[in-house]
Amino acid sequence: MAHKAQAVWNSFIATGLVPFNPDRSSSLQTPQNPRQFKRQMTTIKKRISRHTRSSSEAIDEVFTRASKAYEMSINKLTIAQKELHDLRAAHEKEKQKRQRSKQQVSHKQGITREEAQALVQGQIEASQAVTTALANLNSQSLIHLYDVNFAAVVVALQDIK
Repeated sequence: MAHKAQAVWNSFIATGLVPFNPDRSSSLQTPQNPRQFKRQMTTIKKRISRHTRSSSEAIDEVFTRASKAYEMSINKLTIAQKELHDLRAAHEKEKQKRQRSKQQVSHKQGITREEAQALVQGQIEASQAVTTALANLNSQSLIHLYDVNFAAVVVALQDIK
C-alpha cells in the first residue's frame, strides 16, 4: 500500500518532528458544534502543555470557563433558533389565514367605514409585529457574537503565556 506524500507529511507534523511553525498553531477553525469545540480545546491544552513547564491550573481554569461559556452560548442559540422558527411559522400561518379569510357581510346590516378600517388596521399591526420580531432575531448576528466570544478566549490564553 503506497502512502501519499501529504499523509506522511501530516504524520511528521502530528509527532512534532517537523520544525516549529507558528502560523499552524493559530490556524484552528471555529468550532460549529460542542463536539468540535471539546476536541479543539483538548488539542489546544495538549499544545500548551507541550510548550510550558509551569503549572497548568490557570490554563485549565480558563478552558473550563470557556467551555461553560460556549455551551451556554450554544444553548441560547438553539433556543433563539427555535423561537425564530416558531415566529416564522406563526407569520406564515397568519399570512395564509389572511389570504383565505373571506369575511361575509350581511346584506341587511353592513359595517361602517370606520369598522372596516379598524379590521384592516388590526391585521396590518399583527403582521408588522411578527415581522419586527423576525428582524430582531437574526441568527447570523448570534453566530457572530459566539465567534467574538471564542476569539476573546484565545486572547486570554495568549495573555496567560
